[in-house]
Amino acid sequence: ATNVTNLYDRFFVSTEESSTCNISAARLPYLEGSFWSCNAELLVQEIEKEGNKELQKKVKLLSRRALKGNKSKDGVDVDDAKNILLMQKLEKMIHKNKEDFMVVELNYSCSRCSKAILSGFRWFCEKCKNLQLCERCHEAEQKVPWEHTHTMNGKEKHGLSKVEVNAIQSTTEDNDLIIENSMFESRQAFLSFSQKHNYNFDVLRRAKHSSMMILHHLHTSNKKHHHCSEISSQVTCTACKKDVSTTVFFPCLVCSDFRLCTGCYDKDRILRLLHLFPTSPSTSRTPPRTVAVLGIVNALFHALACQPTATEACPYPQCSQARVLFKHRSVCKITERGGCSLCNNLWKILRIHAYHCQDPNCPIPRCRGLKENFHRNSLRI
Repeated sequence: ATNVTNLYDRFFVSTEESSTCNISAARLPYLEGSFWSCNAELLVQEIEKEGNKELQKKVKLLSRRALKGNKSKDGVDVDDAKNILLMQKLEKMIHKNKEDFMVVELNYSCSRCSKAILSGFRWFCEKCKNLQLCERCHEAEQKVPWEHTHTMNGKEKHGLSKVEVNAIQSTTEDNDLIIENSMFESRQAFLSFSQKHNYNFDVLRRAKHSSMMILHHLHTSNKKHHHCSEISSQVTCTACKKDVSTTVFFPCLVCSDFRLCTGCYDKDRILRLLHLFPTSPSTSRTPPRTVAVLGIVNALFHALACQPTATEACPYPQCSQARVLFKHRSVCKITERGGCSLCNNLWKILRIHAYHCQDPNCPIPRCRGLKENFHRNSLRI
C-alpha cells in the first residue's frame, strides 16, 4: 500500500492549491452495499425532483471552491449541476464519520489530476512527501523543458525526481484453486455470515481465529457440495431407483426425466403403454434412437387444425400420417377390440399424449376422457 487515508480526505478535500481535479461521484470507489452509494441514489432522486431551474439557482449560490475544476466557460450544464450538488451533500454526510470509511491506495495517484499512475514515469519531490505527478501533469507545469522543478507556496523551488512505473498487465493468470461459495457473493452476505458465527477482525488474535474458521467452513462445505453433485449426476431408474449410470436403460422419448432399467422395462407392461420408449436400450453417454411414432405424437396439434389444399401438400413432418389416423377413426366400422391395427396405433398415440398432457382443455380427441381414466386408476404422474 502506498497510502492509507479515508474517503473524505482522499476525494473531498483538495490538499494541493494547483489541483485541476474535478472529482465526480463516478470516481468514488464503492462495493455492493456501500454506505455512500446507497444514499447517493436517494439523493439523486431528491435533486431530480427539484427541476432544472432550481438546480441552476443552487449552483449560482455555491462557492468557487465547489465549482473548481469545471471546464465549461459558459456556465454549468444540468449534469454538472447534479454532480456538484450530489458531491456537496455526500461531503456533509461522510464528514460526520469520515474515519469509518478507510481507503487503502495500492498505487500512487497524481496530486494534480488525482488519477492513478499505472505506467510511464512518476515524478515526485523528496522534500514534499505528498507530491506525486504523472507525466501529463508534469509536462504541463514545466515552463522550461529541462528544468524539472516545482514551486512550493509560489516561492521556493524544489527539484523533482522520476521513477519508472511498471505497467500493469492487461491479463493475469491465477493458478490458485477458486472455491465458489455463496458466502462471498456480496458484502452483506459475508457480514451476515460473520455475525451469525461471531467472527471478529478487530484485533489480530480474533482475525487469525476467524480466518481459520472461514477456511474450515469453505473446505467442509466444498466437500458436501462435491458429494451432492456426485449424487445428482447419477442416472437412476425412475421405478426402482437403481443406478444405471454404467449400464443400459430405456429412456422415455417424451419426458426427459423418465427412464427404466431393463428389468423394470421387461416386467412392467403398464409403464410401457404410458411412455414412449426406443426399440433398443441406450446408455447415459449415447442418445437414444428415436422412433417414427414420436413424430406423430408431436404432430397431433398441427394435424387437427391443418387444412392442406388439393395442389399443395402440408410440409409439416408426420402431419399426413396423423391426419390419416384421425380420418380413419371416424369411418372405421370394426367394433371388435384390437381388431383394427390403425385404430390400435391411434389409441397408443392418444394414450401417450394424454398421459403427458398438462392442458385441462386440450382439443385432441379423447384426451380429457383418458386423463379422467388415469386419475381414477391413480396412474397420473
